[in-house]
Amino acid sequence: MLPDQQGLATVKHTYAIAPDTPIMVLTGLDDNATALEAVREGAQDYLIKGQWNGKQLVREIHHAIDRGSILAELRQQREREHLLAAIAQRMNQSLRLNTIFHSTVQELRSFLKVGRVALYQLEGDKSGQFVAESVAPDHPSLLGQSLYPDPLHHDYIPHFPQGYLVVHPDIREAGLSAQNCQNLQNLGIVGLLLVPIVLEQNLWGFLCAHECDKPRQWSEETIELLQKLTVQLAIAIQQSHLYLRLAQANRELQRLVSIDGLTQISNRRHFDSYLDQEWQRLLREQQPISLILCDIDHFKPYNDYYGHLQGDECLRQIAQTLSQESKRPADFVARYGGEEFAIILPNTTLAGAIHLAEMLRQRIEQLAIPHDASPIASVVTISLGVATLIPQSHESPETLIQEADQALYVAKTQRNCYSVSQRSTSSDPFQQ
Repeated sequence: MLPDQQGLATVKHTYAIAPDTPIMVLTGLDDNATALEAVREGAQDYLIKGQWNGKQLVREIHHAIDRGSILAELRQQREREHLLAAIAQRMNQSLRLNTIFHSTVQELRSFLKVGRVALYQLEGDKSGQFVAESVAPDHPSLLGQSLYPDPLHHDYIPHFPQGYLVVHPDIREAGLSAQNCQNLQNLGIVGLLLVPIVLEQNLWGFLCAHECDKPRQWSEETIELLQKLTVQLAIAIQQSHLYLRLAQANRELQRLVSIDGLTQISNRRHFDSYLDQEWQRLLREQQPISLILCDIDHFKPYNDYYGHLQGDECLRQIAQTLSQESKRPADFVARYGGEEFAIILPNTTLAGAIHLAEMLRQRIEQLAIPHDASPIASVVTISLGVATLIPQSHESPETLIQEADQALYVAKTQRNCYSVSQRSTSSDPFQQ
């Protein structure tokens, strides 16, 4: 070693490019400060010429090599633990399987420095496909492709739930048939490592590493790493499945609390929420919102005459007809209470609301549901109240409801007709 900073720079540079190579400094410079600095820069030992004979020097070299191997193993262990922790953290941050799968195969391929890392999901006893992969640019993608059934499905899959591994350093020497070996080679696979992913004793699929250019001896550390990752993946998949089931259950619960059980249209609670939502939106846009309230004429006598079961069927038919005729995506039909229904019409002028009200009146009458107990007609009819407002900041959705309710009250004095609120006819700037 040179007796200046050039020697220390050589140690530092050598350690930077080959951290696993033991570095011993043999020098004639007997200086404690320099020796300490050399060790800090990566040297494992600092030997002074003349203080060591040949046997001692050989022994020290062997010790340095052993220490280097131990340090390299510890460093690699730290890197594996860091990789597992990083992947686990990403899994905890997302319930999206596509995101989890993509980040896992990307980071694992970068760590292993192999041609391809992929996830293969089974879809049945004899089918499956690659659902995620990270592949080197000069190798073909297998995403969406299926492995040839033999030997994977016939020879390996039955053993996977018991922890069976497929470890082939070189598929050409794995004892496979010529056909199977050729199939794997056609997929660009030379070295193959498959580790099962098991969910509740059922085989979901497997995590696989492919060496695509040359054979590869899969170390015990690499196999253990993939085994730990498959445990994390299994947990992530289970959590995602649970989340999806919970989300589906929540959607169904939300639907149930928003739907009227008898008529299967929206209920009063959903009506209140939607009306408030649209009122606030149209308040910002200063556009009209219309509301139609309708009531079945003489429904109590109908129930008394035909019975409650027939009364329920009548309500269902009318609800279905109102929904079918309110065709725009934003139109909203709800059972308002008892035999009363409501239709919210966002961005609808008074003229448009009146047109729909009259059409609904006619359609209900055309259903020709017999009503022998009605004093006004031989069939079931409805009365409708129509109101249109442009929302104002000093008013609330209740204002619109009150206007439509007053109009309905007027209509019910005559029955089988619609009536328009006074304020709507006097203040609608869109009315022609």
